[in-house]
Amino acid sequence: MEFLRSILSAALLLSLAACDDEPVVEPVPITQRAPTPAPAAEPAAAPEPVRTHMREHFRFARAARTGLIRGDIEATKAAMQELARLQTIDGLPANLEPMLPPLRAAAAGIESAHTLREAGVAVAKTLVACSACHQRADTGPNFAIPPLPEGDTVQIHMQRHRWAADRLWEGLVQPSDEVWNSGADALSDSRLDPADLDIPDELRGTAAALVQHVYDLGEQAKSATTPDARADVFGHFIATCATCHRLVHGGPDPDSPPGE
Repeated sequence: MEFLRSILSAALLLSLAACDDEPVVEPVPITQRAPTPAPAAEPAAAPEPVRTHMREHFRFARAARTGLIRGDIEATKAAMQELARLQTIDGLPANLEPMLPPLRAAAAGIESAHTLREAGVAVAKTLVACSACHQRADTGPNFAIPPLPEGDTVQIHMQRHRWAADRLWEGLVQPSDEVWNSGADALSDSRLDPADLDIPDELRGTAAALVQHVYDLGEQAKSATTPDARADVFGHFIATCATCHRLVHGGPDPDSPPGE
């Protein structure tokens, strides 16, 4: 019996001693730890020949837009023909080569344009082809956006129209929903009164119809969500602006920044 009590006492002492010990945590070997994620690589800059070609494309696109704003279809066609001649670009990544034929085809579509509206749509569709390439390349132009001109004079309204036109154009090229929608909002909110225009009375009815059409296009731009729908709105908008400029023998200098 004494022997049994000795065994039980020893077991009890061992269990109590075990309760006083701190738990032992084995360190995880360094080879088993989760690896630290590597920082994301910065996108490689486009080779200089590619950047040079992109600047040329942008220059021709701007020249085409300038021709439209001035109502000069021939100047617009001349600029678009330069884009239609594009064959290849030195250093262009292989995955972007398939984007060139649609761009050439869109630019060549200007040849069948006989009206400002047709020319405007052809230019806008070319911008859509440019934006598709920008999306695939995950890059594109960045534009500095100036403040929207404030005021209620005829000059300020024209500057607001120009501001809206620039944002719609940039929204197509980048492409950017945010930039496009800012142009659409500015266009539909700037309400010019045709009675304030310095034109003969017999032209006021036509001018009023053109001004109203501009605002209607602003509303259409708000609901246009696809590239083709936006191209159609933009083409019609630029053509309407040019028609009004012809009517009043005026219009902005397309190469000057808004507000000047």
